Amino acid sequence: MHSKSSSFAFYSESVQEKSAESLGFPHERGASAYSLESIVYQKLKTVVPKLDHTLEGDLYQTVISMVERPLIELVLQSTRGNQCKAADILGINRNTLRKKISLLGIEPKSCKGH
Repeated sequence: MHSKSSSFAFYSESVQEKSAESLGFPHERGASAYSLESIVYQKLKTVVPKLDHTLEGDLYQTVISMVERPLIELVLQSTRGNQCKAADILGINRNTLRKKISLLGIEPKSCKGH
């Protein structure tokens, strides 16, 4: 049986590979140049210098919510709206997931049909 950390590592690598491919990047197994982290880094590298400091004190939460929303939506889609399974995959409590769904304005019912 796989440990939780090794399962996550495999899942994370798989997600990073699919993310890179979906953005049109060539992929070779094990290549880290197009990891999810490096893709986010490259995007932030172009955005952060252009900020006019109107988000001062709020940038961290803004970026986190921009990543958190699609992550939760995609996991909900993959579980066909099953919040208990989604919470397990995300590694958070079911009630925490429900709170995030509400705060982020995600429609759980819209995730069932994908």
